[in-house]
Amino acid sequence: MAGTVHTETIGNGSATSFTVTHNLGTRDVVVVVRNAASPYEVIDVRWEATTAATVTLDFSAAPSANSVRVGVYSAVAGDSINIGSINDLGDVTISSVADGDFLRWNGTAWINDAVDLSTDTVGSYVQSLVAGTGVTLSNNSGEGATPTITVDTTVIQARVADVSDTEIGYLNGVTSAIQTQFDAKAPLASPTFTGTVTVPDNSFALGTKTTGDYVQSLVAGTGVTLTNNSGESATPTIAIGQAVATNSNVTFADVSATGNLVVTGNLTVNGTTTTLNTETLAVEDNIVVLNSGYTGNEPTANAGIEINRGGGSAANVAIRWNETTDKWQFTNDGSTYVNLSDVTAAAIITAAGGDGTAGQALTTNGAGVLDFTTIVGTTEASIISAVGADGSNGAILTTDGAGNLTFSSSASLDSVASGVITLDGVGELNTSTQSVTANTILTVDSFAKATYRTAKYLVQVTQGTKYTTSEVLLVHDGTTSYMSEYAVIELGASRIPMTVSTSVSGDDVLLRVTITDAATTNATVKVARTLIAV
Repeated sequence: MAGTVHTETIGNGSATSFTVTHNLGTRDVVVVVRNAASPYEVIDVRWEATTAATVTLDFSAAPSANSVRVGVYSAVAGDSINIGSINDLGDVTISSVADGDFLRWNGTAWINDAVDLSTDTVGSYVQSLVAGTGVTLSNNSGEGATPTITVDTTVIQARVADVSDTEIGYLNGVTSAIQTQFDAKAPLASPTFTGTVTVPDNSFALGTKTTGDYVQSLVAGTGVTLTNNSGESATPTIAIGQAVATNSNVTFADVSATGNLVVTGNLTVNGTTTTLNTETLAVEDNIVVLNSGYTGNEPTANAGIEINRGGGSAANVAIRWNETTDKWQFTNDGSTYVNLSDVTAAAIITAAGGDGTAGQALTTNGAGVLDFTTIVGTTEASIISAVGADGSNGAILTTDGAGNLTFSSSASLDSVASGVITLDGVGELNTSTQSVTANTILTVDSFAKATYRTAKYLVQVTQGTKYTTSEVLLVHDGTTSYMSEYAVIELGASRIPMTVSTSVSGDDVLLRVTITDAATTNATVKVARTLIAV
């Protein structure tokens, strides 16, 4: 049958179209497509006889690797096909044929094989019967065997006392009378009873004959007492000594809370000492009452606040109300108290740590420390002496910020005043000078748009003997800047041909001047600006 059948296995997990070359020399073929593995069912797939030697198969989804078996079958018209043996088929392999063999697909070809009950059948089967105690077997193995099972009643009687042959015979069938008696009894599994069921006393073990959990006994823990807590039908009583409901008044000896304690009502402490081991004490009330336990009319105990300064040589300091003098007092050394209202020379000297020499003045170092210090006198001679030498006529006394005084001339003073002047952190004054080439747009000033919102400019332009002065008011919104030029004053034979404009470029706001002069005469632009912060 060579030249009439072609088979092959296809599939690669990605392609959906395959060309199978069969070389049968005709388009009159039949194509069978099936799974290459169990259960070997036929697959419905579109195919076409592409040429006399090939067919093309189109799958709706890519078959996995080597998962599809394709068979292409043809017959030559007008010729007879003689099959001498089934082994002549292309996908059939026959060897050592034996009586009872059948064809089985082994995943590659059809082969002959005997029926193996353990692998070639579904379900379970009994291979052989084995006789146990009291049972005999005959004819119990072999093809088509019919086993005979015989029960030895003597064995049963030896194991079950007082059982007769008649009763054993009932194992082979129950009479209707015995069945009636059985029907009158409750089944052993999940019986159903009607009427009253009497169970012998003490016949149930709760630990093994019941389901669920049970409590055998109660044991009293810390702070709990138990009475009548064991024995049949006991009714235990549990007590802790006091009521602990949410609305009860509860008393405890020592209480320690490891977490947070929140008191929604009033907190009353009746002890003699209240200790707060916290780093921060926050009191909502704006008046703190000390000595609140006193109810008389003539208090004698002083009251106040004392500050602990450690266990070293630094003495505690305090502020108190003296009940003897009826005055507020403070102490810096822990022993000497000074009335707050009595700012006497002695009190000042004590606060300064001692008296000074004649002519010294009381000064502070800015850190809360007072001292007596010799200062320069306020006469002209004393000031010149403190500077070291007199200055020239018209010089001004200045300081370098490091405690040094010098006399500066007016020229030096001008240099001090130059540059940018910042006004309280919200404004700025500044000046600048630019030379503008004719017919060129020049940026004469700029400022950071994130820092300042508004600018006011005084603009002065000089071109030869022509002069122009104006004011420009400018504001921006971060994207676009807007301006208004006003108060324009022009001097000279003719006006200076110029324009003033503004724009936003990157992070800056620009002020620009353009000289539109055909004579290409340059001009000098000076601006003085005032800025207001955002």
